[in-house]
Amino acid sequence: FSRAGHESLDPIATAFVLANEARRIIGCDRVSVVVKRGRKLRLEAVSGQESVERRASAVQAIEELVRVVAPAGDPLWHPDPGRELPPQIEEELERYIDESHATALAVIPLEKPRPTPVVKPGGVDAVAVAKAEAAPRAVPEPIGALVAEWFQSAAIDAGRRTRVDLVAEHGKVAIANALAHT
Repeated sequence: FSRAGHESLDPIATAFVLANEARRIIGCDRVSVVVKRGRKLRLEAVSGQESVERRASAVQAIEELVRVVAPAGDPLWHPDPGRELPPQIEEELERYIDESHATALAVIPLEKPRPTPVVKPGGVDAVAVAKAEAAPRAVPEPIGALVAEWFQSAAIDAGRRTRVDLVAEHGKVAIANALAHT
């Protein structure tokens, strides 16, 4: 999975591989990958589909949901009975569920990974160390989002959450590399 996600430096191709491979690993019914293009977050890949119909109401609904969830930086798990959602997220979540008919979903914002210092043969790279040790931004800038959906199950157990988080960790590095290259 990790190798396949890093094979291409094209953000759309990377999103396509991520969506299709992630669905298998997570064990969900559908995975969608939203990628930052310019200043907008756009749905670029949906598992099992060759293309995205930009004018479809479900596409617009998922993009709006990600646009309100991603800037906060916190994952959205639905259903999550112990969590009260802000009204703008609640509204977009209900709109998307009406469109998609998903019984459970996870929206995981993908943030640009923090740089790690690299030790070179001549010593430590001082610039990389300084970037890695710098204080993180209060709210990291989103570069995309991973949306996992289930249509039969109404609960997301700890095992599913762990698999979604693992896929998101690998996915954010692959998407960040592709965006940086582009």
